Amino acid sequence: MQTSKISNLCVKMGIPYPLPLGKDAVLSGSFIWHVLTADDKTTWLPNDADIFCTRSAVPRLREYLLKNGFKLAFMKNFQYFQTGPGTATRTIVEEWAVPSTAELLEAEWVNESRRTENDMKGAYEHFHTLVKENNLPPLPERFPLALKRTSAKFKSRCVQLIIADDPDVKDASELIKNRFDFPTLENWFEGTGDINVSYQEEVAERVSVIRTKKYVQKDHTGALVELPASVVARRLKSRIEKYTQYGLKLLVPDWLQKMGAGTQNAHSTNKQTLKDKLEICSHIDNIDRQISDCDAVIAQSQSQQLMLNKFNVLPTHSFEDILKPIHEKKQRLLDQKQRYLHLFNTC
Repeated sequence: MQTSKISNLCVKMGIPYPLPLGKDAVLSGSFIWHVLTADDKTTWLPNDADIFCTRSAVPRLREYLLKNGFKLAFMKNFQYFQTGPGTATRTIVEEWAVPSTAELLEAEWVNESRRTENDMKGAYEHFHTLVKENNLPPLPERFPLALKRTSAKFKSRCVQLIIADDPDVKDASELIKNRFDFPTLENWFEGTGDINVSYQEEVAERVSVIRTKKYVQKDHTGALVELPASVVARRLKSRIEKYTQYGLKLLVPDWLQKMGAGTQNAHSTNKQTLKDKLEICSHIDNIDRQISDCDAVIAQSQSQQLMLNKFNVLPTHSFEDILKPIHEKKQRLLDQKQRYLHLFNTC
């Protein structure tokens, strides 16, 4: 019965079934939550299919995706760790999608034919560099791309590979057990049999605690520093919003209650305070995207300057003059972000 539901959901999402799953590659996240809880009244669909996998499973999964017309849209090494009931394994995420024309237009990249050869070359170099830096199995020299300006997900026919950073991880469920902020979501499917459910009662009642975890991140020296509560709340806010809409009742810990969340549900008490904070978080996320765009322009200019210096070519304009408005814009954004963070902590 569950296998049939998984197959039907794949069809609805435009993801060819069966998927090449196993002990080393398992389905989890909102996809499995949908299978476990959806009924005739359910209207939402998952944004994507999350496949948690070991490094050894990556070539098989990529082959499946490429064979079925998926394009690489995004890759990131998440540089934060979670500590708490379990220590999460750091992961590398690859997003593969078959985006609609409308989504490509919205992403401002349209398609490969509209990009210059330099654009495409830079994108390939970027992905190949990330693969090399993270010691992942190599990608083909050229492969289909669905380029976009931001890290926002495509919403149609999207598969995320969440790859263990540790090569010693052989069982993909190790990336799930005791790792999630919402324990009720720690369920996975290995391709055959039933879904592995960690918290049967909680899933049946559609309720979950929010684990009290510390988040730490590497600073510029490489040392691990604990992230402030406001940043952790920002990381949680989109998940809280999403899974509340997906029918999950969240029981929040004291530290998050003090930031405006209720005792029974993140949206049940002090709604206006939490709404204000979530709106501020949305502004901060938008500012972060603009700062990333500025950093990308600065990095590209620095790369061009190094290339010109290498061949002793004098630029027609000073790079400092060219980048001055970009640096000024970035500083304005950083100042604006600080004001929003102050507002977040005081409202």
